[in-house]
Amino acid sequence: MHALNDGPHLLRNFQSSRLERNGPVSRYVIPAPLAVQYEITPLGNTLLQPLRELHAWTLDKLPLVEDARNAFDLQNSN
Repeated sequence: MHALNDGPHLLRNFQSSRLERNGPVSRYVIPAPLAVQYEITPLGNTLLQPLRELHAWTLDKLPLVEDARNAFDLQNSN
């Protein structure tokens, strides 16, 4: 069971490592008390506008997405 509980934590670590490696996020280890701080880099800032647009699209299209989910669930309920 311990490994299952670590899953979300490991996934977050993997994702944050990839973001750091690819450049939009920087990571700083604070030694005492041990902590990690993340910061959006200038490259990461270039993602803000597309993410805002994606967020707006999501809010606008959410009723259609929910309709599609419901239709899929009905077709695949057996």
